[in-house]
Amino acid sequence: MQQNTITKISDEEYFAISTHVNASTLKELYRKSPKHYQAGLDNPEEPHRALTLGSAIHSLVLEGVDHFIENYVVMPEFEPTEIDKKTNKVKPKTSGWRNTKDYKEQKAQFLKHNYKKTVLDQEEYDLCHSVNKAVVESPYYYAIEQGACEVTVLSKTRGMDSKAKFDILLNFEDEVIIMDLKTTKDASPEAFTKSVFNYDYDLAAAWYMETLLSLPEYSEKTIRFQWLAVEKQAPFSVCCYEASSEVLMNGRAKCSKALVKYKEWLAVGGQSGYPAESEIVDVKVPSWGRA
Repeated sequence: MQQNTITKISDEEYFAISTHVNASTLKELYRKSPKHYQAGLDNPEEPHRALTLGSAIHSLVLEGVDHFIENYVVMPEFEPTEIDKKTNKVKPKTSGWRNTKDYKEQKAQFLKHNYKKTVLDQEEYDLCHSVNKAVVESPYYYAIEQGACEVTVLSKTRGMDSKAKFDILLNFEDEVIIMDLKTTKDASPEAFTKSVFNYDYDLAAAWYMETLLSLPEYSEKTIRFQWLAVEKQAPFSVCCYEASSEVLMNGRAKCSKALVKYKEWLAVGGQSGYPAESEIVDVKVPSWGRA
């Protein structure tokens, strides 16, 4: 695929580009070691349900109802069809209905018919639509209407082949705003600030910005980074937060540390673990643990 470009590709195509480093890779390496990163590659886990739900919300909010319906479907309740030989009537639904052969056969047939789609339960399906409604009715929906959503940048960042998938890009004459959609339990300033650092959103923000700036057409523009935080429960508050220069500087420092480990992984694979695996390391009192 062409380098130094901005394009629209599917998630499958994006994840298949294994030669390029991205923010998720750097997060894993920043938090742990090349040894742990390699173990994750060798033993991939099934996606956590929260990630599946997050992807579904992104699909509906950023790419619209048609795209959502094409890729997601809600699991129906199903109704009994088996006839009771004694009464010659359909057997009533009982508490053990989901363990019956009738239910399992209907479910298997449904999954076979929808094998290309991700199946959501009714609660997840309703949540997707509640979040979407909140975003549409918020003052920030203009970004989705006017911006380019779910676009990929392939470039060379800090000398490394890199990739980044942007939720929203708002491109103006002299300025670009990168907006990242985040679902959260609590979108208050205090809670979301904790999320930024608990989940290394600052690292991702810095990497997205650097990846975009590496493209010649964006190198002279001012780049701003914002998070569109949406609560996953009523009242589904929608808040917009901007990454300050201090936050981005911290993110770039995290990127630098992660890239050292990434280059180490490229050179020797998963041989390098935690420092304390080979020599004793002193435990010091962190700032948050002081008496």
